[in-house]
Amino acid sequence: MPVVEVGQKVWIPASRIGVGGIVPSALVERTVLQKSKRSITVDTINGKSETISTKLVHAHAGIAIIRIGDLASEATLLDPLAKSVLQFCRLLMPDDFVRLYSVRTEQEIDAIWNRDSNGYRHVILVGHGGEAGIKLFAKDDWLSHDRLREILFECSSIPKIVISLCCSTGKTAFAKRFSSHEMCEAFIAPFRSVHGADASRFTQEFLAYALLDGATTITAFKKAEKSIGPGRDFCFWQNGHTEKKIKKKKKKVVV
Repeated sequence: MPVVEVGQKVWIPASRIGVGGIVPSALVERTVLQKSKRSITVDTINGKSETISTKLVHAHAGIAIIRIGDLASEATLLDPLAKSVLQFCRLLMPDDFVRLYSVRTEQEIDAIWNRDSNGYRHVILVGHGGEAGIKLFAKDDWLSHDRLREILFECSSIPKIVISLCCSTGKTAFAKRFSSHEMCEAFIAPFRSVHGADASRFTQEFLAYALLDGATTITAFKKAEKSIGPGRDFCFWQNGHTEKKIKKKKKKVVV
């Protein structure tokens, strides 16, 4: 449940306040007029207000898609995948809050993220991956998970939900330490190779459940994974633990 204050700007599904057919984006920014334990009242249009559940409220928004390219597959895989996710995100939010960065080097990623990191809550990585890192443009050049972790989180004041569409980055060697950073709210990534069509579909399903339906991050992940069917395994990591270990920790009773 987000912590919001009266007078704060928040993001909510347009359909839940009766403006879904009026505004172009599925999420709209509104001002909190009143709040209670489980609901808030926001302004709508024509001086009217609407009360909605806090589970539908997003205190921070913004989606950054970082396409880390290589010449071999940019045209046939990476660009179509990144653009398919981008176009869906542009339906979710106004263009000012969605950005596709096409980069090929560590220096480019570092530069753009030092400048723009605090404008986004969701980060979607598109590229070729492995247990040790993500492939860069130059031959045999890889961005290690530790260096990527440093770039994405060290300069950010807003916790990030990172969705990697890079193969095998959901394995322990990559994900455990990466997800343990205090600014990593959650890390979602494929356990093995994933087809671009499945990766795009999973991402769109996850964002719809999380941003429009009010599902928690882990519930949105489960629903999205179920929707793309068996044999296309994505992994959920949080604080250095997988989904199964998170469940066990929650069930543990201290006497």
